[in-house]
Amino acid sequence: MSKHNSPQVKPERTRPIEAEVLGSVRVSPSFQRVTVGGGEIADLAVRGFDQWFRLFLPPAEAPELRLPDRDGLSGYAQLLTTPKAVRPTMRNYTIRALRPAGEHGGAEIDIDFVLHENADGRLEGVAAHWSTTCRPGERVGILDEGIGFDPAPTADRFLLVGDETALPAIAGVCGSLPADAQGVAIIEIPDASDAQDFARPDGVEVRWIPAPTACATAPSPIARPSLPPRRSTTPRAGTATPQARRPSRRASVACS
Repeated sequence: MSKHNSPQVKPERTRPIEAEVLGSVRVSPSFQRVTVGGGEIADLAVRGFDQWFRLFLPPAEAPELRLPDRDGLSGYAQLLTTPKAVRPTMRNYTIRALRPAGEHGGAEIDIDFVLHENADGRLEGVAAHWSTTCRPGERVGILDEGIGFDPAPTADRFLLVGDETALPAIAGVCGSLPADAQGVAIIEIPDASDAQDFARPDGVEVRWIPAPTACATAPSPIARPSLPPRRSTTPRAGTATPQARRPSRRASVACS
């Protein structure tokens, strides 16, 4: 069996762009959605699939957002040498939705933040807390990192597996697949009401596994997913780079 590992499709620009918060809303018990736009968001290329980026957040009490203005490693070195009091916090996220400028207004992107609480009932993570407290007009930085899911052109069957942190990536992949694609997406979520609607081909089934029952129900659909018969005899498989909070919680396979 031959295999094809999906290469990272990287953008040419390697400097962050500025944007501003347009709004923040709780979409389900475990997800907060922040919409950003303005600034240079219109320059962000629409790549689809699991397009991800580095999000730069201003430190608490900082008077302004100070972003690197150099490319590549020079920009990263510049970030590291920025005084801690004004150095932005950097986290990795996948685009949940990207709307180019049009009749509705300027370009916008939606970012879904997973909300996990510790034993004291407080949110875990700087970014999650920020997502619930940010206000319209706050400045952020976005550094496009391209896509990791780039299946072979002949792939027509897909298996996508992940927990709640992979939901934006799986939704993006499903929405970018050809109309005749077939497959299964298996997503573990903390609560049944965290399930989301997203575009996908008619031939792609989505299976939601609420966490309280995951231990009892997950082994069967994950271990033996029912994929449609092959259309060709040369299988290829590709695995996207995991970006979940726990190791090996996201996987994707494309076959032809």
